[in-house]
Amino acid sequence: MTRICFLNPFCGDRADSLIEETVSPYLRNGTTVDVWHHKTGPDFPDYYVSKHLTEVEIMRSAVAAERAGYDAFVIGCSYDPGLTQCRELVNIPVVGPLESSTALARSFGHRYSVLTDHHKAVPELEDRLRVYGTSANCRSVRAIDWFDRTCCSTSTRSPTMRGRRPTRWPSGTARRRSSGAAP
Repeated sequence: MTRICFLNPFCGDRADSLIEETVSPYLRNGTTVDVWHHKTGPDFPDYYVSKHLTEVEIMRSAVAAERAGYDAFVIGCSYDPGLTQCRELVNIPVVGPLESSTALARSFGHRYSVLTDHHKAVPELEDRLRVYGTSANCRSVRAIDWFDRTCCSTSTRSPTMRGRRPTRWPSGTARRRSSGAAP
């Protein structure tokens, strides 16, 4: 049996069941996923200090997952915070969604774009794409002005986010929707 640890580095346990419900239908037979979350630390990695503090907790979680016998560790944030550092610390695969999705995008076409929620994310994502060697194929990285600090403060889906659309969509983009605490 393959065991995957999926770390939700933000929002505490409020998003754990949503993550499990989303990921579980796509698991191969004989594979299980356990969703972990941090009990402490910043809710958002949008600023350099909070990002650094989050990365420290992510590294601790990767080491704990390896010690607990997991076969892989997934960082559940599209910034891929701590991805390179975790790979240096553990001997199991460590996956970041930005790196994985941009690598996979090449098999579907020559170009892709990245949409994010907050303007502070744009330069961070652009930097990561350069590190991954995929920036030449990226047409744009754009924020859709959907950032809401309350999304992690009271419930899995904040009343202010429930059913809310971004205030503006970048021109030419599709409007589709996609369907345990760390030690």
